[in-house]
Amino acid sequence: MQQNLLFSDVMQYYRQLRVPSIPNKKCKKDVPEDYRRYITHDKLCAGYLKNGSSVCNGDSGGGLVFKFSNRFFIAGVVSLSPLANTAGGGCNSHQYGVYTVVYNYDHFILRNMVRFKPAIGDDSMCESCTTVTPPPTTIEETGSTADPTKPTEPTKSTERPQDGCILPEHPNSGRWSVLGNSAPEFSPGKFVAKDTILVVQCNEKHKLDGLEYLVCRSGSWSAKVGKCLKTCSSLQNTLTTKVVCVFNIKETDHCNDPVDGTIAKFTCAPFYEEKGINLAPLLCVDGTWSRPPPKCVPVCGQKSIPSTALIVKGDTTNKGEFPWQVAIYQRRGLEPNQLICGGTLISERIILTAAHCVTDYEGKVLSKSNYTLAVGKYYRSYSDPRDTPQAQFSEVKNIFVPVQYKGMVQNYFEDIAIMVSKRIFQFSQTVQPVCVDWTKTYLDDFLKSDTKGLGHISGWGFTEENQKPSDELRSIRLPLISRQNCLSQLGEDFEIYLTFDKLCAGYRNGTSVCKGDAGGGLVFKHANNRFYIFGILSLAPSSDMGGCDTHQYALYTDVKYYVDSFLMQLRRPESTQSDFLKDTILDQSLSQGKAELRRKVGVLSGDCCLPNLGLNPGDHKMLQDEATCIIHISASVRFDEELRIATYTNVRSVQSILEIAKGAKNLKVLSYVSTAYSNCIEQREVEEKFYDPPMTVGQLFKILDAMDDEMLNTKLSQILGKWPNTYTFTKAIAENVIREEGQNLPIGIIRPGIRSVNDPEPGWTDFFQGMEMICMGVYTGVCHCLPVRREAPVSLVPLDYAVNHILSVSWDIGRNRKPLEESIYNFVGSKTNKISGGEFVDIGIRNCEMWPSSLSVWKPFVISTVDERLLKIYQDLFHNIPAHVVDFVLLRLGKKPR
Repeated sequence: MQQNLLFSDVMQYYRQLRVPSIPNKKCKKDVPEDYRRYITHDKLCAGYLKNGSSVCNGDSGGGLVFKFSNRFFIAGVVSLSPLANTAGGGCNSHQYGVYTVVYNYDHFILRNMVRFKPAIGDDSMCESCTTVTPPPTTIEETGSTADPTKPTEPTKSTERPQDGCILPEHPNSGRWSVLGNSAPEFSPGKFVAKDTILVVQCNEKHKLDGLEYLVCRSGSWSAKVGKCLKTCSSLQNTLTTKVVCVFNIKETDHCNDPVDGTIAKFTCAPFYEEKGINLAPLLCVDGTWSRPPPKCVPVCGQKSIPSTALIVKGDTTNKGEFPWQVAIYQRRGLEPNQLICGGTLISERIILTAAHCVTDYEGKVLSKSNYTLAVGKYYRSYSDPRDTPQAQFSEVKNIFVPVQYKGMVQNYFEDIAIMVSKRIFQFSQTVQPVCVDWTKTYLDDFLKSDTKGLGHISGWGFTEENQKPSDELRSIRLPLISRQNCLSQLGEDFEIYLTFDKLCAGYRNGTSVCKGDAGGGLVFKHANNRFYIFGILSLAPSSDMGGCDTHQYALYTDVKYYVDSFLMQLRRPESTQSDFLKDTILDQSLSQGKAELRRKVGVLSGDCCLPNLGLNPGDHKMLQDEATCIIHISASVRFDEELRIATYTNVRSVQSILEIAKGAKNLKVLSYVSTAYSNCIEQREVEEKFYDPPMTVGQLFKILDAMDDEMLNTKLSQILGKWPNTYTFTKAIAENVIREEGQNLPIGIIRPGIRSVNDPEPGWTDFFQGMEMICMGVYTGVCHCLPVRREAPVSLVPLDYAVNHILSVSWDIGRNRKPLEESIYNFVGSKTNKISGGEFVDIGIRNCEMWPSSLSVWKPFVISTVDERLLKIYQDLFHNIPAHVVDFVLLRLGKKPR
């Protein structure tokens, strides 16, 4: 560590250097310009200028320590120092050294200390090796003899009792007490007699890592006082997941009150897999698990045996080939269990089938007691002994059919049903669910009539036209047929059943589905080797002889339109309520009194996309009997949402809420939360009044009935007119619905302009739209040019302000009932307390400098202009050219371009 050390000048002896810390502002001013960029927010400077004393090569990683209260504490770790401007290189010992600040990584350090700490009682631990001897103190002593059956009493003896013990310090987050005596005279540092017993207890949410009882034996305690470690929430084995906890190398098959440092390992039950394919262990750190426990979900869509067969004019399948196949039996006359339809298993209890299988001709649901469900079956007969032992049977707990389903009266529109079994089916080689494309990710891969992929459907339908049904499970592979081709081939009396929610599939060569196959699932194999359900067999034309017309296409209910309602049934109210109460935002605002909240909060199963909000009749009646205040907030806020979904969620749900409100016996207030942007079309300012809608609700539903989704997407811009997206379009129509149908109700409309300023938790904003996208672009250094005026105002309303506004306005509506035209409340950024676009960007840049992101690809900065020519030049200079240069350098280095 001398002046301008060369790389070859390595010290042979251990040396030390005492250096002062330097404020970062002064450090950046004193060091060379090319060295400043290394002084990031997590660094500190220390050392001298121009005195030849500095850290150098070989010192990296060393600790910068400071003495405090006769102990040394580490503050930094040697990171780097400037190079000397000499031919031999080496260190510039006339400059400051740069150190990584330790306290910036305290969580990282503590986490690994917990993970790799020695066993309790290991003498290498800090507590036993760096203890400073306390200064002499005057202490009280107990008697030298004691009867262990009597309470110990403190004494004033001037001599230390023979074979007695000194009372230890209380454990952190806990305390000890003398067995049989709670006198306050007993405190750390005092002496007690031989055979005195201490009882060690920990505070709530802590657990003792050590012995509960300590005995004074021959001048020392039988063991050290254990530590009170924070506990994480208990983990239990379930039907689908097994957990094993490990602490101090000891493994247990239960995780009750696991302590800090416990590792939880998970395995999934047979035929289940972890959602996300990640079963990494969990670590209990400071009372919290390192991440949420994994959830094991059923392995879906995997055949155990290859496929080989047809339904009509074909061979039978093999056992286990379609493990999701469900047989639906019905009691008819003298025959107790007659197979009437097929179904498809999508979870342990949920079965999809056709609505006409469980309803009468008018669409009324038949008694669930008439049905029995069977899985793992290969033979048609209910009690065929050849299906033993793999077959499983269950009664039906619930049947759900879309509210609008009216059977033949409405041409079998919405011909789909959900059946819930009473029994939880156990998955096996022959019983497994099919996959459901919940996110609609694979629609383009499957549901295009010009693709070469064939769908599969299985069942026990008729094997020949006008002959008896199959005794063994059969399958057929079918192509999808375009809507146009299907219409041209279907007879005039059958094409009315090709409603917008139907798929067309099959051949016209005598190979087809037939009677008895109805309700079966049309599944497609994805590139991931899993099968996904996309259709439910609804109906097919009849032949002149009254049987199946195997020379004609069949119609299937398109599952994609009903995915959201499936989720509603899969998520029971109890789990929804539990998830609600566990929400991070709720934890922050209502961390106290959670038990009281749990008592007051109730959750009803529903779906805004469904008529009548998807509520069952009992819940619907309960709301009308008991509800006094209704605040309708739910909406689809995705600007690119499909028009049909946006209409059902944002418009039809409002109609359903109004119907509930009109029948509510005790209603005091109904608040509808719209948006401040629903009428920002031609006017610069939106007043608190009604505006003309883009069209009436009746006209909108006529358009939806007349067009399928493909045509709606094609004509979308014409339908929206001046409205920029389906969100504002449907919200404007919803306001008009309230205007026309809510005149006699205590109702008001609230129009907040919500933007998150301070998110309740990281990543809470669901979609990057508007200012959120600008923030992300600037923060990562991707966006350097913005086509905005710096002085232009930005409407930013903190989310919690909007929530408070909704509650306050609802109170005002209920207390001071006014005409509907006077009950419209806008809530946007004010002119007196506004923020400009330039200020918004500047705040973001300052935050980037204080907390740089690991995702950054470039130094954050922004240039704003409304001149299109300048904007193009800036984009080339700061976006395109640098990107190409970086990619070129990476390619030359043999790396992947960014």
